[in-house]
Amino acid sequence: MMYGNMMYGTGFSIWGVILNLLLILLVVGAVVVLLTRSGAINSESQKTADLERLNRLENEVRDTKKMVEEIRDKLDEI
Repeated sequence: MMYGNMMYGTGFSIWGVILNLLLILLVVGAVVVLLTRSGAINSESQKTADLERLNRLENEVRDTKKMVEEIRDKLDEI
């Protein structure tokens, strides 16, 4: 038996290569879109939102420290 001459579906075709590349790009694009929507990939708007949340948290910590110092000073006066 000669299996070397039997090439069922293994021929080279430019259209087949282009179709495979387009299919791969479609799958990769869909994965990136889904990851971006789920928040796994940080976009610029998410980074700015994270920075704003961090700044608000820092301000709250600073305000809490001031309040604790004021209460401590009042207790020391008493």
